[in-house]
Amino acid sequence: MSKTALVLIIGGAVALLVVVLIVVMVFNMKKKSATAAVSAPKKETPKEPEVTLDDLLEIVHCKQSSSNDLSKAVIKLVKDFPFPPKTGNSVSKEARKYLDFVFAVASHPNSNAKLIAFMDKELKRANPAYKMEIDVYEDRGLNIRKKKKAVA
Repeated sequence: MSKTALVLIIGGAVALLVVVLIVVMVFNMKKKSATAAVSAPKKETPKEPEVTLDDLLEIVHCKQSSSNDLSKAVIKLVKDFPFPPKTGNSVSKEARKYLDFVFAVASHPNSNAKLIAFMDKELKRANPAYKMEIDVYEDRGLNIRKKKKAVA
């Protein structure tokens, strides 16, 4: 075998090895980018801060809260905060916080009849055991509101 034939065979083997390495590297990069693309959205999604019942109470007790703020608070309460289970005829301390929310919205100067009616309907639907208590606290709030308007 001549030297040129030997050089060509070795050169061909090296070229083939380089091509195989390039193909393997390309496939590895595609796998890594696909994995990164799948896991990236999980990291990018910021979590909303946890809203508590006390946060909602703070909103409805603040006299500067707008009608829009009150509406958002009512929707959040109805959607994410079911009343605690009722035990017996008495209302628990925790349930009083929910009923205080009803009172505060009903007595708030920036709430309106539409919002109060929506709150009444949705809370009674979501918490049928508390229908009577919701009515009582709503009526108390409306009476306070009437007294404030009569004085003004």
